[in-house]
Amino acid sequence: MESTSVGNEPVSAARIHGFASGVFLVTIFSTAWAMVGIGALNGIGQPWLEIIAVVVGLLLVAGGTKLIRSSRQLPGARSEKADKQHRERTRWFRATFVTEIALILSALVILRALNRVDLFFPAIVLIVGLHFFPLGYLFQIRAHYITALSLCALALITFLVVPEHVGLAGQPIAAWQVIIGFGAALVLWGDGFALWQRARSLVSVAQNSS
Repeated sequence: MESTSVGNEPVSAARIHGFASGVFLVTIFSTAWAMVGIGALNGIGQPWLEIIAVVVGLLLVAGGTKLIRSSRQLPGARSEKADKQHRERTRWFRATFVTEIALILSALVILRALNRVDLFFPAIVLIVGLHFFPLGYLFQIRAHYITALSLCALALITFLVVPEHVGLAGQPIAAWQVIIGFGAALVLWGDGFALWQRARSLVSVAQNSS
């Protein structure tokens, strides 16, 4: 049985599983970025900020899990054409991911050599943002382009406008780390919910047309 098709985009259980995997990955990294921001606050706002980060993460996990359950009503296998597209996308996704990691490690080495480790978080966010551009094209997901632009803007504006350290509640705060951490978390949470909504729409259209 071939996959139901929505426009030119075949919908199968396997494809929805791919969306769910994306939601889970975004959940992991967005929560990590939130913890980066929370850690820079030196105890300010805890434990409430941690609770909020965990709750948002759990909502995304629940959404991804629901996608997997919903996909059981769809054909399990991809069409031959869709399977070929999936293999090609997977190959390019891995290449993009490896390139991202290599750039992050290279940035760390270079910044250490220049004695500018303070630029590490802005550099990471800039690299992560750039890697969303090919992902947007690869998976044809508009939200990834918005995520890419937002993360790149976050890195550049933080570096150019925000002071590296500020005083808050009578103690010094690493402002770059706070803004980068919370900013990246918010952007990635938005990307995760956008993926979830896109997959839900595909499942709904596929079920209604079957």
